[in-house]
Amino acid sequence: MKLLYIGNSYTFFNNLPDTVTALAGGSDGAPWESGRFLRGGAGMRTHFCDNLGLAMGRGRYCAELDTTRIGQLDKLLEQGPWDAVVMQGQSMDTVLTPDDFFAYGKVLADHIRAAGSPRILLYQTWARQHFPEMQSVITAAYAHLATAIDAEVFQAGEAWKLACTERKDLVLHAEDRSHPNDKGSYLAACVLFKQLTGNTPIGLPWKLNAIRWDGVQGPCYHLDADTANFLQHIAEQMH
Repeated sequence: MKLLYIGNSYTFFNNLPDTVTALAGGSDGAPWESGRFLRGGAGMRTHFCDNLGLAMGRGRYCAELDTTRIGQLDKLLEQGPWDAVVMQGQSMDTVLTPDDFFAYGKVLADHIRAAGSPRILLYQTWARQHFPEMQSVITAAYAHLATAIDAEVFQAGEAWKLACTERKDLVLHAEDRSHPNDKGSYLAACVLFKQLTGNTPIGLPWKLNAIRWDGVQGPCYHLDADTANFLQHIAEQMH
């Protein structure tokens, strides 16, 4: 399977693309590939503006143009068609700038489909640890955009909510109460695996010693069998 990720730090923390590939383990008979158009703090508007090289008219996040991204999304789309494009907004977009989230999400979806990649998965983010009531707003916004662009929702946020409801002592956030720790990223990866393949995440690998990203020196994941099994069963309940 060939996947393109358009997102930010919620995608590159703990290297979600390589994690999903490791979980799949060639489950469809061939190695999975992933392309990446990622920038920390970026939302739909930033992705659109950076790709076109627009320095003016930018949103509240990533106010400055990243010149290294000019035209890079177009180049990635030309390498398609992609089996699926995983598209993620900035974690506060749905709460603070919902109009931008919706408008630029539609523009990006049109651009992706015009380039020949029809399947889009919206990466539904999770609430901040200290602001759990955000989730209902986030979930509704992603559902609204998905309906408008005929996309699927990859329900990471709802999976986090369910996991933390069932295990009150479970922490999925990093110390900043925003980004995912290894458990949070593993749960998101299990949900995405199920969404992409239609297969159960129960029984997926959980010893992921080869997965690294630039923010850590060693492996990202330090899971135990019981926690991994619980997270897999949570992911199984998503649709």
